[in-house]
Amino acid sequence: MTSDVKFSVAIVTYNGAAFVERQLESILQQSRPVDEIVLSDDGSSDDTLQRVRALFSKNSRLFKLLTHTGKPGIAANVERAVRKCNGEIIALADQDDIWHYRKIEVILETFSRRPAACVLFGDARVVDSNEVVLSRSLFDLTRLSFRERAFIRAGKAFEVFLTRNVATGATMAFRRSATEMFFPIPAGWMHDEWIATIAAAVDAIDLVETPLTDYRQHDANSSGGVPVKLAQRLQLFITPNRAQRIASSQRAGALVARLSNMKGVSAHRVQAAAEKAKHLDLRASLPSGHLRRLGPIIREFTKGGYSQYSTGWRAAIRDLVQRLD
Repeated sequence: MTSDVKFSVAIVTYNGAAFVERQLESILQQSRPVDEIVLSDDGSSDDTLQRVRALFSKNSRLFKLLTHTGKPGIAANVERAVRKCNGEIIALADQDDIWHYRKIEVILETFSRRPAACVLFGDARVVDSNEVVLSRSLFDLTRLSFRERAFIRAGKAFEVFLTRNVATGATMAFRRSATEMFFPIPAGWMHDEWIATIAAAVDAIDLVETPLTDYRQHDANSSGGVPVKLAQRLQLFITPNRAQRIASSQRAGALVARLSNMKGVSAHRVQAAAEKAKHLDLRASLPSGHLRRLGPIIREFTKGGYSQYSTGWRAAIRDLVQRLD
């Protein structure tokens, strides 16, 4: 599979001049050459496009450049880039990361060994703006447990993704034949979480535990940043977010609607998604007064909603103490 399968990379950019050349060079220098790079720019105001075009002029056979104005957002831009890819296997790439030398080779070999998998996601090293390693495992940093990894390998990934997203878009690759399954991406969803959840619903996702990417963290990250500082974690914990809770509930409703109309999704999983939507509805409608929330939170916790559809006692405590005005 590694030699005769066309491999495309879909990369989206927005004001990525500082790092985009390094990323594109790492893709061009792969042990198994890339067949196509589709780059979709979301209206950059820096010199991203000038840098990209300079590289493209040297490798015009490989590149397809899409430019836009109006800033449709990351998910819409990813979808636009992917739809223009012609490869049988498509990998997503962030503008500021670095691919390891054998990434394409390993992805193709993994798809060849796992014919039922339509989507793969993987681990990464986390580095700073100067490529100094901050963590050798993104999985460890995001607390992807051995139990969750075992569930994913055993065909129970949907149970994991109903609780939380554990897939990072910069590590994802998928078969082009599967793209109509997850497009269009509904409003409010990030592309990686949506693609992974939809693939998990039909047991078509797997993981690669070998880090194949240097995942760069810096002050200008547009998405996917890892909150490594305690102050950041506390801020996320206490910031009022009634609107975000309502948006999460609406996203869950969109998932139920899509799964209900998909082939190959069991009634049990549609029902599980509907139960998560109810759980998020409850969390979005909790009273503003802390004491008045205690009863609904205890009932939902006892019923198992927090453990099945959120992060367990952490989510319950957050619901109790967070301001909801």
